[in-house]
Amino acid sequence: MARAKGGNPLHFGIIGGSLSRGHACKCTVFHKQIFDWWNETFPNPGNEYVDGSVGARGSSYFKFCISEHLRQNADFIIIELGINDLLIEEHMINMESILRNVLSFPSKPAVILTASFSLMDKIQMGADGHLPVAQYYDVPVISLRNALLPIIQRYPKKIEDYFVFYDPVFPEVADLLHLKAIGHRVLAETTIAFLKRQKCILEHGRLEMKQNETLFPTGEDYSDSVPRLTLFKSRWSNTTVSPIVRPHCASVDNPADPLRALPSTFGWELAPYPHVKKRAYHSTRVGSQIDFEIEVVEGWVQISYERSRRHGLGRVRCWFDDEDEMSGKILDGWWEIKAVQPSVTEVNTSPISPGKHIMHCKLLEKYNEEEGRGTLFMLIAVLTM
Repeated sequence: MARAKGGNPLHFGIIGGSLSRGHACKCTVFHKQIFDWWNETFPNPGNEYVDGSVGARGSSYFKFCISEHLRQNADFIIIELGINDLLIEEHMINMESILRNVLSFPSKPAVILTASFSLMDKIQMGADGHLPVAQYYDVPVISLRNALLPIIQRYPKKIEDYFVFYDPVFPEVADLLHLKAIGHRVLAETTIAFLKRQKCILEHGRLEMKQNETLFPTGEDYSDSVPRLTLFKSRWSNTTVSPIVRPHCASVDNPADPLRALPSTFGWELAPYPHVKKRAYHSTRVGSQIDFEIEVVEGWVQISYERSRRHGLGRVRCWFDDEDEMSGKILDGWWEIKAVQPSVTEVNTSPISPGKHIMHCKLLEKYNEEEGRGTLFMLIAVLTM
């Protein structure tokens, strides 16, 4: 904000899921409303808006592929992944990785986490796990649940005012995940109210103490750098500096340089999923095979793929180069969770040699008769380190 008052343009970026894409809402999405306010408050022809949101993507995906969707010169970044993530430690660790990454951008961006909420299942959500991570990194969190859920609990019919409720894509299920225009407006205006407070502090100054070296040293800004120790994986050390991991991501969602299968691939198609507008390499043909050329430095390979208890998802076996196919690793798209969630899984159990390799994945027969299991597999990205 100080840069904008000094006449510099703003480079604005957003990562999020289908809510940020404005799914089923014919409205101006909340983050565009925030950018429009900024443009009116700090007009500059160089102000830039980059929407890096992708439907059905959570922190498991963006942890690896954030550089595909945000530019390194971003000054102001909004992260909206609270309803795409689950309240599990894995997704908390993912969010920590995302924050360490973006806070270390050369532009030293301001970062805000915005969190909507869902009434599709439990009231808890991934954002409840993001909160302690954001606190550790001194990143503000704007929660829509705090504003709207007390109203809904008293007046349940308000659900139909705030949420899409009826989605023609899935008419049999009430959509209590995606917001109507009023929900986007409230999330935008709540975030803008926070920004106005920061603008006021900038214009009128804040109380500061002279620098000293007493029991509680003051006069230093402790929030202008990334903590050298991670919250989840570091043990206390006076000197250790936890690395900031920046893996390589080849994703179908990158319009400039998308993930490309080799010509030897057969039986797979790069197209939107059935019923929705999200792209993936997918196949239902048992025995079909997809091949990718990869390059590794540290020797680790992972893939991002969709998982759910619905939609007839199945399994693939993946292996490298001329290895025995039967020694490969089986990855399963079916799990106990109903919601469609991107998952990231390592393909190798031990590191492979640095350099270029060919990764093969073959679609397997239907495993057994659990409800919702089939042979559909949807592959989103290949991640290497």
